[in-house]
Amino acid sequence: LVPAWAEHPDAIGLSPARVAEIEALLAQARAAQMAAYQARNAAQSATLAFERATAALVHNASTAISTIKTTANISGDPVSVLSLAQLPAPKPRGRIALPGTPKNFTFVLRQAGSLLLRWECDNPTGSVGTMYSVGRRVGDDGEFEYLGTRGVKNFIDTTIPAGGGGAGSITYEIAALRSTGRGAPGRYVVNFGSAEASARKHAA
Repeated sequence: LVPAWAEHPDAIGLSPARVAEIEALLAQARAAQMAAYQARNAAQSATLAFERATAALVHNASTAISTIKTTANISGDPVSVLSLAQLPAPKPRGRIALPGTPKNFTFVLRQAGSLLLRWECDNPTGSVGTMYSVGRRVGDDGEFEYLGTRGVKNFIDTTIPAGGGGAGSITYEIAALRSTGRGAPGRYVVNFGSAEASARKHAA
């Protein structure tokens, strides 16, 4: 538009000075636009260079720290090595207490003659991977027969002798296990001497 205005400024009601001013402002705007483009491109390039430099720094620093920690572990005096590198000494890991003792034992006598055993167990906060070992003893004496290990608080005994093996009762021993140790077991007696089987806790 401005070149057309410059050809006949008087005919369109503009003075030559006014058109010249507009032309100067247009040139300034174009120059500012070009400068903005250049600055934006420079900023993008600078940001990319910063990100690459930061990534390289993090990688190399992390590798160096790993090397220092390895050196500390095999030195026999890790605290001194880490102190020289101004790295914090590792915090000692707290020992998690042993698993709890199974409690609140219940069972369901199923139609096929098996027993569905259930129990509860309070384990230390933060403990994971707790398993439960189930053993069985027919009668009041003898060794416990290992039946299996479960990761849940229930077990189906499908091999109980008829009528409690003639002894009239079966004792179950249930213990909570983790890789770090075994909790105190709970022992529970299932009596078969009455019309309906009953269970009671047996002192471990």
